[in-house]
Amino acid sequence: EKEQAWMEEEKARMARESEEAQHCEWESKADEFHLEQARLRAKIRTTEGRAKPIDIFAKNLMDDDGDVELAEPYTLFRNLTLAALEELQQDVEQHRSLDHKNAEFWEAMAHVCEDEIHSAKVRSERERAGDVDATAAIEEEIAGTFVDKSWSELKEQEEEVKNGVRDNMLDPEFGQQVLAQLKTALAKAKLKDIHAGILRTKLARLEGDLAQAAMAYDPSAAKEEAQ
Repeated sequence: EKEQAWMEEEKARMARESEEAQHCEWESKADEFHLEQARLRAKIRTTEGRAKPIDIFAKNLMDDDGDVELAEPYTLFRNLTLAALEELQQDVEQHRSLDHKNAEFWEAMAHVCEDEIHSAKVRSERERAGDVDATAAIEEEIAGTFVDKSWSELKEQEEEVKNGVRDNMLDPEFGQQVLAQLKTALAKAKLKDIHAGILRTKLARLEGDLAQAAMAYDPSAAKEEAQ
């Protein structure tokens, strides 16, 4: 009886695992379908000259070497209104939930977008109040220390700041302010690295295609066509 009960329990467990695996596979296929639909809509909008910011961000993630965005992703946030940023945030979250292959990219994009929205709101409040906040100057000065630093260098700087706060070498409030800006700088550095990697891959693929075309080129056939 014990053996029979054990066998029944094992059958039930295997059935549950099989059902869970099928459900996961279905969810994965559903995500792939919705992502392809989103990319198709992006291509249509771009072709018709009404591309949204999200279409430009996602362009290099598509398996299409015909159209490449050279600008680093985070630079495309510049000059967007608060309303445009909030709409973009929704689009980024949609891709983040569907495009698991590029999770790191969308994670970094989500953070930069959130920071841009926060900054836009703060600027709006300061302009409305006619206030010149000294905090803005401090933030700019802090941001200046991150310029041209790699992701690994910024990560080291983050550890130094954390240690400084922990050991009471830095004012806690100032330290948290620096860490918040460092998090954004790290996200931008990650995007820069991913972007550079994508461009290298696309360039290598293009060079490979050109090399194949050169090898396949037949000068004699070209002369016959010219005649």
